[in-house]
Amino acid sequence: GMGCEVTVTETEAHPLRRVLPAAIADAVTGLHRARGVDVRTGVRLERFERQGDFVVATDARGAALSARTVVVAVGMAPDTDLVERAGLKVDDGIVVDAFGETSVPGIYAAGDVARRPARADGGSCRVEHWTNAQDHGAAVARSMLGVPTPHTPVPWFWTHQYGTNIQAAGHPQGPGTLTVEGDLEALDFTALLHHEDRLTGVVCAGRAREFKALRTRLDAT
Repeated sequence: GMGCEVTVTETEAHPLRRVLPAAIADAVTGLHRARGVDVRTGVRLERFERQGDFVVATDARGAALSARTVVVAVGMAPDTDLVERAGLKVDDGIVVDAFGETSVPGIYAAGDVARRPARADGGSCRVEHWTNAQDHGAAVARSMLGVPTPHTPVPWFWTHQYGTNIQAAGHPQGPGTLTVEGDLEALDFTALLHHEDRLTGVVCAGRAREFKALRTRLDAT
């Protein structure tokens, strides 16, 4: 939108595949390509070097890209060194119960670093989104203050891309059968993922009202 030439490299075959079904990830990728973004998948960058006014990025095959500005988005890893040394249970995050209490009574954890129960079926999740950090932190604080407050909602997030609001809840990238109502290419749709006859994930584009109702339905399952 600022008149820059933009190249996006992605290690996976589908951008956003970690959080969205492949068909929806491809539709979002198409939106970027239609706006002139050069999206390259299956590219693993290994090295960045400054050369004059440019930064040169080299991938695993030796191919190079150069740009004046580079943005690196590689996710995060929970910092659990301290709690591991203290003997707390860790599994890609600090394991907590529905009240935020760790494996050591009286010690609590909340937010991105905490792996909490997701459902009554024994599943768990570690959510990297500011809404989870905010809501989980408030619930755990109440538990610490003597007002036990369980917190096990389904994870959810949203993203605005070129004015299109894309919202997802549950685990739409998981196994199951995907049903789409609407137009994927136009990013005007509601997508439901069912696994073993149970609704496990929802993705909506441009349909905020429908998403709110479906998210509530997911929370109730």
